[in-house]
Amino acid sequence: MLNFKLQGKITFEDYLTMYKRLMARKILIGYGVIYLLIALISIFITKNWLNFLIVSVIFIGLIFLNYKMLPKQIRRMYEQNAQLQQVQQFDFYKGMKFPQAIKKISYFDDAVYINFGKGQMIALPKNWLQKQEHWSAFQGFLKVELDPKAK
Repeated sequence: MLNFKLQGKITFEDYLTMYKRLMARKILIGYGVIYLLIALISIFITKNWLNFLIVSVIFIGLIFLNYKMLPKQIRRMYEQNAQLQQVQQFDFYKGMKFPQAIKKISYFDDAVYINFGKGQMIALPKNWLQKQEHWSAFQGFLKVELDPKAK
């Protein structure tokens, strides 16, 4: 019977990597939509390309500033959540169920993220697996047994 045991503690670097991997796309799409709206408004209202250029430079500057400040914001979120900083243990086996439905599972070479929705997520770094040589087998197990895309 397949049984995968994972144990570890989320470091700030793990948390920051998870946030960037899973949220960066959504954030960039949001910025893109806002930029397009501002650009269209500035072009149609003022009909002046110089104003459009100024708005674009300011907006890109704000995005860059936000990107530079992101690690500080993420660190604050990490430090405010005491449960993240505790050692966590997981035991995955055939037929297991979670209390809430899994929305999505994201796979990476060094981690798997199980998303339950609305900020509820389990991060499973590769180095938590008891036998790290079973990482690909563990990912395959998740795809077959728990991934909602496979069902």
